Amino acid sequence: MRRLLLFLVLYFLFFVAFSLVGKCIFAAYEWQLVSKVPFLEVVEALGIGLRHDMSFSGYVCVGAILFCLLTFWNTRLLTSALSWYTTVLISILSLLVVSDAELYRNWLSHIDATVFQYLKTPAEAMASTPTWLILLLLAWSAIIAIFFARLYRRLSSIFLEKIENVSWYFIPVGIASMALLFLPIRGSLSVAPINTGTVFFSTNPVSNHLAVNPAWNFIYSMGKLDVLSNEYVYMDDKKALAVFNDLQHEGIQRETYLNTCKPNVIIIMMESFSAHITDCLGHRKNITPRFDSLVSEGILFQNMTAASYRTDKGLVAILCGYPAQPLNSIIKFPEKTQNLSFLSKELSNIGYQTFFVYGGDKNFSNINSLLLNGGIRHIIDEPFYDGKIDRTKWGVADEFLMSKGLELLDTCHEPFFSLMVTQSSHEPYEFPGKHRFAGNADSTEYFNSAFYADSCLGGFIEKAREKPWWNNTLVIIVADHCSRLPDNFQNTDPRRYHIPMLWIGGALKQKNIRINTRCNQTDIARTLLIQMGKDRPAFRFSRNIFDMQEKHYGFFVFYDGFGFVTDSTQQVFNNETRSFVPVNGNPPPGDSLWGKALWQVANEDFLKK
Repeated sequence: MRRLLLFLVLYFLFFVAFSLVGKCIFAAYEWQLVSKVPFLEVVEALGIGLRHDMSFSGYVCVGAILFCLLTFWNTRLLTSALSWYTTVLISILSLLVVSDAELYRNWLSHIDATVFQYLKTPAEAMASTPTWLILLLLAWSAIIAIFFARLYRRLSSIFLEKIENVSWYFIPVGIASMALLFLPIRGSLSVAPINTGTVFFSTNPVSNHLAVNPAWNFIYSMGKLDVLSNEYVYMDDKKALAVFNDLQHEGIQRETYLNTCKPNVIIIMMESFSAHITDCLGHRKNITPRFDSLVSEGILFQNMTAASYRTDKGLVAILCGYPAQPLNSIIKFPEKTQNLSFLSKELSNIGYQTFFVYGGDKNFSNINSLLLNGGIRHIIDEPFYDGKIDRTKWGVADEFLMSKGLELLDTCHEPFFSLMVTQSSHEPYEFPGKHRFAGNADSTEYFNSAFYADSCLGGFIEKAREKPWWNNTLVIIVADHCSRLPDNFQNTDPRRYHIPMLWIGGALKQKNIRINTRCNQTDIARTLLIQMGKDRPAFRFSRNIFDMQEKHYGFFVFYDGFGFVTDSTQQVFNNETRSFVPVNGNPPPGDSLWGKALWQVANEDFLKK
């Protein structure tokens, strides 16, 4: 049994080695691109990419152990079963390695499940590839497969073929071995399992793509086959585009609220910071006293709508001016997010230092790949904090996040852009210090965590005012999404998406203003860039909140549905029933087509990214 266990360890390493060789072949094939990457960065990519390689090898080994469990009583049968399993795998993987290299040359992204769209019409799919190249790729695939098949045959002859019998004790040992493989397969013990963006580490897409394991990426993308076609078609594409263009008609008003065209920008994205827990918007006193006290110092946007009810969707909306998807999130697709417009990239291009400050794991929900695709140079997450700081389930508490944010800004040159994301007001509402409100109901726990987050926000602003950079700084405080608490709003209720946004700071030339215009998180990027003097920012789904000549609305997405809200109507559409639903007891309004057209165009745009 020891010999069999040793074989399985080497089997795991065998497929890790296969992955590394595959990446070297990829690098050689894409040499025109890879040659521009510094050598040490190539080495770093291969090293960081081992997480993908080991995860994939873990999946392969689970299959091998299952074969062993089914055949351990007959070593000849065991050897034969593993030989067939491995040979088939090597053949498929060899073909994938060379196909991926050629497709990357044309797509600039790794092979994924979208290839099945083209296999429906194989003649057209092959039309752009000459026959000689297809034959050459097949030959290379065969050479790789033969080499590794012989290498496996050597490994098998040394270990497997010399096994005479395997004890039944292998059954519990084999099951335990599969359980141990959970760690490399999942890639971590934290709340964030491994994803494509886990191995992203550079602002250079080629370096990140070199780190990705193509086979792992292909399998991962298979779980997203449901987003390969637009399920939200309600009208002819030309009509949808015409309605959308009318809705997004651009105004020309350019009223300025800033005293500089190049302010430092700090966006503080507050976790679950609903409008209905504030006094200024929800008339609930003493939960967010620091936020409420700041309203008179800035510009309060009273009718902002969150993109959805998840942090990852809010992050994309704020950073990219891009709407949320109903059944998935574009953040899960680094090959798509690299094609988005980014507020951070726009600012980086004109000399801004860019920061992301977070108390949790940057790999959670593929956040890391989004940030790198957005050109953010300095990404601070949990490992950057003092190890002596107590951690919660989600990482370090907000007070330490705020301190780290100030510490970084004190050491950088101006102008700077910093995106800070809080998390202490996320379930299970863990934070240090005393609770403000008595009781242990869910709503009370939420109120306590919001009060704590608010106090951290107030402390940050208080200290920031004393900094030399304050007079040239705009701070944007906005929620990532709402909480369902305390009113237990349903996902179809527009009140579930009402969030506050407040602009404050020394860069404002007008203060104590309340904006009643309907707006979205997606509007932040365009509105800010126009305030900074950029004439036509490239954000298709973002509008200028301050321009009264534009059509203004709130738009949100929930599971297989959307909401479209204006001052005169509230339309909530359930795609499962293909009908509008009542809102707050009121019968569904008439169909304006605006919401449907916006959703149809947005989903088509997502598929084409």
